[in-house]
Amino acid sequence: MSFEKNQLYTSLGAKTFNRVLPQNYPQNNSKNLKQTLEEFHKGFDISHEQWGMSLCEDLKECLSYDDLNECLESLFKLEHLMAEVDEELEGQAPHLEEFYRHLSPSLLRVLWEVSHEKLDIEGQKERWLEALRVSLEEELYVWQEKMFHKNELVKKT
Repeated sequence: MSFEKNQLYTSLGAKTFNRVLPQNYPQNNSKNLKQTLEEFHKGFDISHEQWGMSLCEDLKECLSYDDLNECLESLFKLEHLMAEVDEELEGQAPHLEEFYRHLSPSLLRVLWEVSHEKLDIEGQKERWLEALRVSLEEELYVWQEKMFHKNELVKKT
């Protein structure tokens, strides 16, 4: 295993990313994943927390859409971007597994409800968007809790 400049490895050989932010990197992040990835390519050391906060920004953007197609398109773009980030971080990037765990039962419930109601396609789309938004909100809450909890642990030490 070789040691590359600016890269750290754990004792098990798994690549880690630096957790200390340089002075010129903003501490309170309002950047999305694309902007954070660009900063990473410029050589900034990005902590796991910074990646998580950037994901939160993208989740908020997905939630900002009132149209199902726009929301889905935003989510698909986010998934594509997260794959790029995951490749850069060699499998240590934030992921949306919890989001999909929450989305599946929500969508199944909506499908069941819609099958028993006489809704036009627009009414069905509204219900699907509602299920998608609930799952996105839950995912955003989970990530914000992770960031808050980590910040509280840092403050206590």
